[in-house]
Amino acid sequence: MKTINHFLVLISALLICTVGFAQKVSVIGMNHLSPDGFSFVATQAIANGEVIYFTEDEYNNVTNVFSTGESLLKFTASSAIAIGDVVFIKEVASNTYTVTCTSGSCGSVTNVGVGASLALGSGGDSLYAYSDTDDDPTNGITEIYSVMYTIAGAIPALEDPTPDYPSAIVVDGFGSGSPSRTEFNVSRDGVSQAILENPANYTNGAANADLSLTAFTNLNLVGTNPVLTLTSSPASLAENGGGSFTYTFQLSANATSNILVNFSVGGDATFSTDYSQSGADSFNASTGTVTISNGTNSAAITITPSGDTDLEPDEDVTLTITAGTGYDAGSPSAATSTITNDDTTSVTPMVAVTGTDHTFPEGFSFVALVDIPASTTVYFTENEFNNSSLTFNSGEAVVSWTSPGVIVPRGDVIVAYENGVNFFDLDCNGASGAAFGTMTVESGNFDLASTGESFSAYSDSDIDPTNGIDDFYATLYTGPADGNIPAAEDPTALYLGSVLVDGFTGDPDRTEYDATLRNV
Repeated sequence: MKTINHFLVLISALLICTVGFAQKVSVIGMNHLSPDGFSFVATQAIANGEVIYFTEDEYNNVTNVFSTGESLLKFTASSAIAIGDVVFIKEVASNTYTVTCTSGSCGSVTNVGVGASLALGSGGDSLYAYSDTDDDPTNGITEIYSVMYTIAGAIPALEDPTPDYPSAIVVDGFGSGSPSRTEFNVSRDGVSQAILENPANYTNGAANADLSLTAFTNLNLVGTNPVLTLTSSPASLAENGGGSFTYTFQLSANATSNILVNFSVGGDATFSTDYSQSGADSFNASTGTVTISNGTNSAAITITPSGDTDLEPDEDVTLTITAGTGYDAGSPSAATSTITNDDTTSVTPMVAVTGTDHTFPEGFSFVALVDIPASTTVYFTENEFNNSSLTFNSGEAVVSWTSPGVIVPRGDVIVAYENGVNFFDLDCNGASGAAFGTMTVESGNFDLASTGESFSAYSDSDIDPTNGIDDFYATLYTGPADGNIPAAEDPTALYLGSVLVDGFTGDPDRTEYDATLRNV
């Protein structure tokens, strides 16, 4: 049985040698003196949640396993990482790491080895990037993406991953002496595998420093096709402004024959309803094609917004390059432009917010601006309004008030005070007498900020204002900041006739309409 198992291992190794894997990342920098660290570039898109391993342990291309005893780091992406983006991992204390990325924060690192912290040798070291189905590289791995070998000379033949993984990126051939900091240091535009593997393109022996997060553009290591990128201009246009967007597909070299480019169509805007297109060979709500003609290196598609008079959210149009023949997708491979709303709607507000009490017991008041029909529902929320999406954000309280089974006359004031968590006592000063209606907290916890906030009244077809509302009635904005509601939260330019009260300064405690002023 042992002989059979050994034979199967050998057969598996032979099969590995025949498979050409595509690189996912390439190590492009190492700091060998405290604080130790390294950087890598995404040579393919990395998905949220994807895992990549890094180790100083040596690889053995006969057994297809790593040795043990040095650091084994597990990087887990916390967001999508685009082709060409760079990640820098620095050990700020023993087995404590920071992760910084071209796009900001994009992942986390843990040491899953035998306990050794990152300690890149002062005389040089090897650092491998690879994938695996578990945290143990001594029982076999899936593939090796790259290795940076900073000890003087070529990587030892037994440690070279290319016999098993022919497309692995191997950076070696540095001179003698302490490497200190080794880092890719030439133009990051149009980089090929040969450029990445050339030690002349690296700084070696420089003082330790945080490694560069500058992204690579037009990075193409997978094939020999020209690299295709996609951009759009302008970034935004008013819906009824009469302009158009241009989406440009650009090759890194002239086409040697007609190239049919495939792309997907996405975004909030709906094709044929919100916009039209010209220039594409084919185009529908989800996919399209465009031709880059022989001898040229670009093609363009024009997207033209369709004007109307409906108040609606800002809407995006996103085109994304998909796989095809004669090109490889580069970075950026997607482009988005925004159709901005320039319409309004007239509102006859049903209520206006007349007071908020920000200390216990917290509460609010509102006045009927019209006769409110029996059993009518009005919504209130502490959440901020977004006048680009025409929605409220989430996290704070959404409260519904349903009027009683009789008409609430214009001018009546309803007061709601919290009596226990999310439970309200109601009072009314008007002719509706004891029939005050009912108050229900639909989501969140009612908790008015002591420093002030917005409190809005609106109508809706459901209890969820994050998916849009019907009409915006009123906002009482008590801060914070300079007293004026932020422009992005102001509803009055869109919902003409809605009531906005702002301009207060200082902590509000209680804000209330002066009851002596009755002739409003």
